[in-house]
Amino acid sequence: RARWVVSGLSESFVLVNLTAFKVYVIRDRQLVWETRAQVGRAGRQTPTFRADMQYLVFNPDWTVPPTIAAQDVITPMKKGVDAISRKKLMILDRQGRHVSPDSIDWANVTPRNFPYTLRQAPGPDNALGRVKFIFPNEHSIFLHDTPSQEYFSADERLFSSGCIRVEHPLDLAAVLLEGQDEWDRASVQRVVDSGRTQTVFLKTPMQVLIVYWTVSVGVSGEARYARDVYNLDGR
Repeated sequence: RARWVVSGLSESFVLVNLTAFKVYVIRDRQLVWETRAQVGRAGRQTPTFRADMQYLVFNPDWTVPPTIAAQDVITPMKKGVDAISRKKLMILDRQGRHVSPDSIDWANVTPRNFPYTLRQAPGPDNALGRVKFIFPNEHSIFLHDTPSQEYFSADERLFSSGCIRVEHPLDLAAVLLEGQDEWDRASVQRVVDSGRTQTVFLKTPMQVLIVYWTVSVGVSGEARYARDVYNLDGR
């Protein structure tokens, strides 16, 4: 599994091991930072792949992806559960105009004929939290903050819809921006506290590896074994 992704790997990169529920920052082949992560639950597994992180967005809004919109918003609304209000979502038409949920015939809506965009404004309740880390890929997967902090205490952190939730995302932002312009942990906090959305490009894109390693080697050389949470080892 390592051979699938490590060919041509640079000296510095971000590693996500799904079975360890961890995010690691490797700089000059040395581990410099790590934190806990929440990854995709069994029905929405996080894929393994490699891509280049290009930018961060502080105080992001969230455009609900079609699959999540279908399963977590449209289906509950059809059953009379007000997912729009519960998730504090805005409904926008193709011209970007706000649409009242009361004007929609939810009984006859399907994911295919739903012509609207669902968006969540920046803020403490936003599903992406205070920052997201973007490495463009075909899976639309990225790292981000989360308001669901209580789940980080679980041993097996299979809670997301596929993206990777990071426990200390502002610290990660500071680590990734270290040495770039005047960025440090304090300046990251100031931007977040301002509440304004700001995109910051990395001067040097950072490789991101998302792997599924049920056996790995620890810092001191010991073998570490993890449970096969996605049942992929049998293959």
